[in-house]
Amino acid sequence: MKKLMLILVLIAVFGLATFTQATKAIAATPNGGVTSPITYFMLSGQVTYKYLTYVFVAKNVTVTATNYQTNAKTATVTDANGNYSISVTQGQYTVKPHDSRGTVFTPASRFVSVINNSISGLNFQGAYKR
Repeated sequence: MKKLMLILVLIAVFGLATFTQATKAIAATPNGGVTSPITYFMLSGQVTYKYLTYVFVAKNVTVTATNYQTNAKTATVTDANGNYSISVTQGQYTVKPHDSRGTVFTPASRFVSVINNSISGLNFQGAYKR
């Protein structure tokens, strides 16, 4: 019984300490209030290669979204179907694909403004080199 009481007291003390630290972290925001949750949006599309009249998916191509204001970069790699999606916050971004072979993609990059919604259809096509 004494062990059970000791365990309950320890849980209460450590739980209160954790709650106090969390409260201090929230209260320490620059504007003195509670911060708003960060909302993320998706930038997505497909990357393909073209060789003569053939078009095929471009898997394992790196696609990077660069924030215009902060220059922060978020990157992902296309899946087996050439599809990609990048999670970003509101802002203006340049989206650009690149691969290890130095493929020239069309368009070379896309500039988008993310305000309150995700943006799809950001597709790129590369001239396939043999």
